[in-house]
Amino acid sequence: MKVKIIQILSPWIIGSIISLSGLISLIIPSKFYSHYLKEKNYMYLDGDVALYVIICTICFCLASALTSQVSDKIVSERAMNLKKIGFFSDINQLFIFLVSFLLIIYQILVINSQIPLYSLVASLSSGSGGLARQRITEAISSGKVGWISIFGALSLNWLLYAYTKSPSRFKKTLLFLMLLVFILSCIISISRDTIISSLIMLGVVYGGIMLKSKKINIVSLIKNGSIGLFAFLILFTGFDYVRNGGKSNLNSSITQVLGYFPASYNRLAAIIEGDLIYPNSNWGYYTTQFLWDTPVVNVISQNILDIPQNNLPVNSYQNWTRQFIAVDNAKLNSKYIWSTVFGFAYSDYRQASIVFFIIYGILAGLAYSGFKNESILSIIFYPLVVASIFKWWSIITISQRSTVVVLLVLLVIQFSSFLSYIQRGKNL
Repeated sequence: MKVKIIQILSPWIIGSIISLSGLISLIIPSKFYSHYLKEKNYMYLDGDVALYVIICTICFCLASALTSQVSDKIVSERAMNLKKIGFFSDINQLFIFLVSFLLIIYQILVINSQIPLYSLVASLSSGSGGLARQRITEAISSGKVGWISIFGALSLNWLLYAYTKSPSRFKKTLLFLMLLVFILSCIISISRDTIISSLIMLGVVYGGIMLKSKKINIVSLIKNGSIGLFAFLILFTGFDYVRNGGKSNLNSSITQVLGYFPASYNRLAAIIEGDLIYPNSNWGYYTTQFLWDTPVVNVISQNILDIPQNNLPVNSYQNWTRQFIAVDNAKLNSKYIWSTVFGFAYSDYRQASIVFFIIYGILAGLAYSGFKNESILSIIFYPLVVASIFKWWSIITISQRSTVVVLLVLLVIQFSSFLSYIQRGKNL
């Protein structure tokens, strides 16, 4: 039995599954939850939370489905011949690899200048993984190199796409080397989020190609999905083990699972209840963070527009640190600050958040339609959209600077194709 891509990778199907799985948190008994998290269970059988999440999800799904259908009728069904115009040439892939490779090496050097590798190893060995992670976050923030990780992940997606569409030993070597240096960067930065997001995006790129070419069936899909889920669990557990200084047992494992998943919905419930107020709320910061994290816009907003810090933080790191304080002030476990995409949107717009989910859905629908029709921008962007939906239980990933980095990767790819065009001209 063959499977059409629209049945598996559409944003409305993925969004529905993620939301429904998240709502299971609302039936966790309060006694069990509070025993492990040491906080009040706001979410238990909370009808307001369920209704809000369902309405936002319906708005997103309808907007994405309708937009995709309209876009499919406008955009030509015939895919562009990217191979013919040089996007998969060796020089194209080499240029993209070199840019990404050098950027990641630079990021590693910046981190090493702030927290030397021997010091990082010593911190992890002594059980101070959490402190090491905080120092790394400060180093990345002060060095302005946080965007490089997502640049590397998106470049890795493109290298995989180019290899599967036009296989060669050279492209395979570049893909392998890029994967190695990217994993090294994630390990040094103890970046669980980046490597898990990359795993999701690579799965979308590979799965999309296989589904569209009808080279995969239900059995293969379940098998590959199971392998992906197992890899996710291994990565999540492994990085968490390191962050917690190598201390782990059954109770701590249950606490971590509850803390990173159901606890997010508990914070959403606390926000709706009015007991949890995040910093920079009621202003639209969380749904437009990619804008304010852009250096030029940040300088203008701070020094020219003089926007108050209660509306706009100095940087994303300041906002992040204040979230821990806000959660602690609400008498919740301050180790866990996520409040789901629904919670952060509610912090920005309250009930009007449905407008954000409609816009989000339109964007997802356009990206999905372009991905099916092999638009270069959508090949890069749609896997990120899917990763953002998978992470609805954490933050508003789609509003992070990663969305802007997509344009940088697109620029590099376009420039590399120009180099390929020049090379072909010289060979004529």
